[in-house]
Amino acid sequence: QTLLLGKIKTLAGKKHMVLPTEISTDKQDGFKDLDSKEGKDFDEKFIKMMRIDHERDVKAFTKATELSDIDTKAFASKYLSMIQSHLDKINELNR
Repeated sequence: QTLLLGKIKTLAGKKHMVLPTEISTDKQDGFKDLDSKEGKDFDEKFIKMMRIDHERDVKAFTKATELSDIDTKAFASKYLSMIQSHLDKINELNR
């Protein structure tokens, strides 16, 4: 995932976009809550957080595949299946 983040940063720079340097307050609160969990409670919270993030990312990348910007559309098209695959694996954890 670090590689994907680096590629997103490169694309954003090419498009003269400034990305946030810190995670949102909601994410910080989620991580604090996760930090207070142990064992099964930790696992359940972590999986829930991962599912929410990947569902959001799949939705955003799907929308991006429909954009008119060729570079962004190509980027989203290239990585959408990988993110969807990660979501599918996360969803399998609860079966």
